[in-house]
Amino acid sequence: MSHCIRHLDLFVTEACNLACPYCFARDRSDAARMTLERARKAIHWLAGSRHSHVHVTFWGGEPLLRLPWLKQVAQELQDRMRDAGKTVSMSLPTNATLLAPDALDWIERFKVKVFLSIDGDERTQAQRPLASGKNSHELATAGLQAMLHRFGTVTVRMTVTPANVEDLPENIAYFARQGVRRLMVYPAYDQDWSVQDIEAWGEAEKQVAHRLASWIVRMSPRLPIRLDAWMGPLRWMAGLRESRRPTDPISPCGVGESLVALHADGRYSPCHRFTFYGRSKGEPWDLGDDDRGILACDDFRTLTLERQRGQVRCVHCESFAACTMGCVAINYAPTGSLYQVPAWACALQKKRIQACQFLHESLDGHPAYAAYLGQTATALLQTRAQEMGNRAAKLWATLS
Repeated sequence: MSHCIRHLDLFVTEACNLACPYCFARDRSDAARMTLERARKAIHWLAGSRHSHVHVTFWGGEPLLRLPWLKQVAQELQDRMRDAGKTVSMSLPTNATLLAPDALDWIERFKVKVFLSIDGDERTQAQRPLASGKNSHELATAGLQAMLHRFGTVTVRMTVTPANVEDLPENIAYFARQGVRRLMVYPAYDQDWSVQDIEAWGEAEKQVAHRLASWIVRMSPRLPIRLDAWMGPLRWMAGLRESRRPTDPISPCGVGESLVALHADGRYSPCHRFTFYGRSKGEPWDLGDDDRGILACDDFRTLTLERQRGQVRCVHCESFAACTMGCVAINYAPTGSLYQVPAWACALQKKRIQACQFLHESLDGHPAYAAYLGQTATALLQTRAQEMGNRAAKLWATLS
């Protein structure tokens, strides 16, 4: 049967060789593993998508603990989609500790997009211990360098907690020295953030803005490290991204509509995070299972900004247009609502927007800043000419 899903999250295993205290998938005592039969059934179902291109993300736990399984499933996935007349891409988050040559060979062969989950230097990485209790820094650094050596580029996802928030500027500098050019920096949304922690986050983000402004100017034309989570607000401030419309979806990922996750035990949920928020049938995140198939879920088909903005915290917020707080799973976990943004998550986002505002006001109009945002020199000149024309028109109207 034809369907509209184009992105499938496959939970390879719940097992992990690290013991990170902030992980949303922690405290999994059963450590379920997806069977080949279940994966094949999901691949067959995905081939019925109406889209000509589909994407699969292999989640864990630590997916690379099951490298032989990944090799077989990736091959069968590629073959099945080719037979269905579709193209397919794959991605995988990993803690970078298992990136041996055979894993790199698999990544290269299937062009798997890899995200390395590493939080910083040796002191910070001590908060991501191996299951044995040892610091994972040495293994993670070796994996990072192996990726850079093989592919020349790498994307790192860095999680900031109240325990390491003051080290944020130094950890970004650390990754820049390691050769990382794309960094995804996010707060640990499953942690308790106090007022003092939020202020510390704001101060750290401000320091990052100061450093980034200096790096952008000094390193031109060689662009400095790209902070993915900053690009949305910055591009909006620079007029390179349209304002969000009330009818736009809250989450651009397509959660529950064009994206679903299949857990190792056969349950379907709206995304990988919802997989761990409950196991009862009939709950808002219950999208079916192997036996019942995929169920329609009206709650996830009407996740519009209009409904979120109706929340008290968002309705008159001056930061709404630049805000990128769109993860309904982050909303749901602490509040029980798909629309209500947690107060501390809202406060963290506002601090980031303030830091972005400082950076934008410091460098607006600078060619290196335009290049950092992905704007060509020609486009920059066109934008400036249009702005000058608008100012001239207003002046003429005033004089007339």
